[in-house]
Amino acid sequence: MKLKLVFFFIFLFTVITEVNSQQLFKNIGDLTLESGNKLKHCSVGYRTFGSVNSDSSNILLYLSWFGGTSEQLGKLLGKNSFIDSTKYFVITIDALSNGISTSPSNYEGEFPDITIRDMVNSQMKLMKQLGISRVHAIIGGSMGSMQVFEWLVTYPNFMKKAIPYVSTPKLSTYDLVLMNLQKQIIESGRKYGTPDREIAAAINLFTASFGRTPAKVNSLIPYDSSANYIKSMFRDVSKTFTIANYYAQLKAMMSQNITRHFNLSMEEAAKAISADVHIIVSKTDLLINPQSSIEIAKLMNCEITILENNCGHLAPGCELERSAKIIADFLEK
Repeated sequence: MKLKLVFFFIFLFTVITEVNSQQLFKNIGDLTLESGNKLKHCSVGYRTFGSVNSDSSNILLYLSWFGGTSEQLGKLLGKNSFIDSTKYFVITIDALSNGISTSPSNYEGEFPDITIRDMVNSQMKLMKQLGISRVHAIIGGSMGSMQVFEWLVTYPNFMKKAIPYVSTPKLSTYDLVLMNLQKQIIESGRKYGTPDREIAAAINLFTASFGRTPAKVNSLIPYDSSANYIKSMFRDVSKTFTIANYYAQLKAMMSQNITRHFNLSMEEAAKAISADVHIIVSKTDLLINPQSSIEIAKLMNCEITILENNCGHLAPGCELERSAKIIADFLEK
């Protein structure tokens, strides 16, 4: 057993010193989805930052937001950043369908529908290949936070702590209306042969409308600059997060409801969570309704921070220092 541990630490040291923060991939084989379909030859992208301590008790998983990548997550890491990667060994993971891990844009054949739990199961297979059986904490924002909630009920003993921010364990009716609006934009565009650039422009306008509060948009964009701001929404489509990838992740989010595993009971779902949790939500969030997060925080009797700035879904970024301190203090308890 001691010899295996020695080889494990040698392996981790090699990963850290030779490919730290570079794009890495693991082929996790065929992934059986919740639907019963298979995602063949599934590949999961990830990056590593920092160093593992002597007993591997400082490992953190940072899960990607909607359309986010492990590279973008890495930009929030560092000594004086959102998460201190000089203290923790952080693994940032590319969620399925983000254009880096297996996605419609790089998959041979018809890409099957996936769920948030499918993303989590792919990440668990990655952890097993890396020889990691438990981590100090899992963190994620927006869709990344949906993955955190799914981790909490699917693999409750895998993490000691969890920090989901600006997200929800269960979509509200309001959330579903907004997501169906985006889905309809894409499906109608495809039906009538609309170029992806125009579909993307409509989605960009949608995000600009709901990502922040009206007050924040008005303060950031003066009226005499509004025409140029709107014009900026008509830009080239991302070569990584294509419309097809957007559509796949959007549909995955639309199934977000951890209570479906517990007779639709939030109380039962809360009881299944054994990790120490600190939830961060935005009171002014127009993109993801915070009510279910507030509800489950009460049921778990866990810590919750409710940000009250006018930045909407982007609230943690508008209070970056405060949010970073909340996270650091919670991780160190």
